Amino acid sequence: MPKQRTLVIGLDGGTFKVIDRLISEGRMPTLERLGREGVRGSLESTVITNSFPAWTTCTTGVNPGKHGIFYALLRDRTRYGMKLMNSSDVKARRLWDLLNEAGLTAGVVNVPGTYPPQPLDGYLITDMLTPSLESRLTEPESLKAEMLDAIGDYIIDVPIGLGDKNYVRDRLLRSIELREELTLWLLDRHESDFFMCIFTELDRCQHRFWNDSDPEHPLFEEGNPYQGVVDDVYARCDQAVGRILEHVGDGVRVFIVSDHGFAGYRKNVLINHWLIDQGLLVLRDAPAGPSLVERVTGRLKRMFASPEPPKDGASYVSKWTNVTNSENDYLERVDWSRTKVYFAQHGGLRVNLAGREPHGIVDEAGYREVVAHIRREIVKLRFPDTGEQIFEKVVTKEDAFTGPFLEDAPDILVDGARRTRLRMSIMPGNGLFVDAVHAGHDELGIFFATGPGVRRGIEIDGARLQDVTPTVLYQYGLPLTEDMDGRVLEEVFTDEFRSGRNIERRGTSVLADHSESVYADDEREELEGRLRDLGYIN
Repeated sequence: MPKQRTLVIGLDGGTFKVIDRLISEGRMPTLERLGREGVRGSLESTVITNSFPAWTTCTTGVNPGKHGIFYALLRDRTRYGMKLMNSSDVKARRLWDLLNEAGLTAGVVNVPGTYPPQPLDGYLITDMLTPSLESRLTEPESLKAEMLDAIGDYIIDVPIGLGDKNYVRDRLLRSIELREELTLWLLDRHESDFFMCIFTELDRCQHRFWNDSDPEHPLFEEGNPYQGVVDDVYARCDQAVGRILEHVGDGVRVFIVSDHGFAGYRKNVLINHWLIDQGLLVLRDAPAGPSLVERVTGRLKRMFASPEPPKDGASYVSKWTNVTNSENDYLERVDWSRTKVYFAQHGGLRVNLAGREPHGIVDEAGYREVVAHIRREIVKLRFPDTGEQIFEKVVTKEDAFTGPFLEDAPDILVDGARRTRLRMSIMPGNGLFVDAVHAGHDELGIFFATGPGVRRGIEIDGARLQDVTPTVLYQYGLPLTEDMDGRVLEEVFTDEFRSGRNIERRGTSVLADHSESVYADDEREELEGRLRDLGYIN
């Protein structure tokens, strides 16, 4: 079977809520054409709609219980705390690994969970967890100097909380320009059978500017100077995709996907306050010395003492490190000898289970009781201003995931109306609700397909993020693994293309449970600050 060059372009955080409106206004001609001449549809994200489990599921075809990534931060099994993930924490073979095994080359750019770069037949440029341009950015290592010499600059990620909004807007647009330029250069100079590049700028832009752009957001102000920034960044991404498609020509099969969608948030729910009220979380007395409020106030003053944006291309110690330290203070306040349930940086609630947690107190019978109690009571919570139900459903990890790494998943996951965000704070006096300033992820992303063998002008339903890898393998005529969760989106392809093409399964995706830290302490603190700034961690 002849080789078929295939591109996957990721638009992190892309949502039809914005895209369809801009298509109707004539501002996204590329995606409008793809929908008209190819296939489009919604793409359901992972249960925890966070970029790290989501993109890992997209590029492995398995759920987080099999690849081990539930959040940007992973549970440290030795203590009550989290550690920053890296590429060695991904416990399933990525799409490009499977392609390499079949004799195909791959180019990979800016996919979350790829730092530090692992060997592959082709090339790789790492993601947002790369500490700086001085770090090991590429595989092969020599590619970094070559690409920087060719394009002159590169933006790993845009720190949206540092600098004023004008600075952030300009850097987002510049980042798209550089990623587009890099993509075109790579496609010319380093041809591969498969190429995947993710544009993260939509996600960053919506986190920072959604409330400026959405008339339905409680904090929206008509006529504010940033009202059009989200639309401008979407339009610029559409332009970048258009130039890439024009560059590769008609003979290439292209998939456009996003890891999740976006929605305006109304409230932050300080879930630990609710756990305290339910008697499930108990705090120790405040330590002697400065009070928690005084310590946090001091950190906030230092945090905002220097408003200058970071120097381009330079590593910086994020001001949000102060917030990380504050949250460590909160965890230190927990009385583990009396606490049954807690919320931490893994996207849900975790039971303080005996034999599993460092100081667990809940036995197996108690585990079932406390899970049933939370599932029964938390759905009773209502928005204080409207009386609407906040959490539509509550699921257990067994409901959401399968696989050998289930133990690292949150025990209980609450699914809000995508208008709320759980926050870890236990600051006294805040009550249960705090107004949400911006926006966050929701469960429906985007999917487009075009090229040889792809149907024309149809919309599909029921596609999931875990289906991307099986579908890419299928269109190459390659087998899926036996334990791959995703399905082939056969409905994308014409009857002629599917004729005589069977879906086969061989081998396994899941790898051994081995990982190691690759970050120095200052790098880890800086990167945690960036993730906190983006809303990936609280």
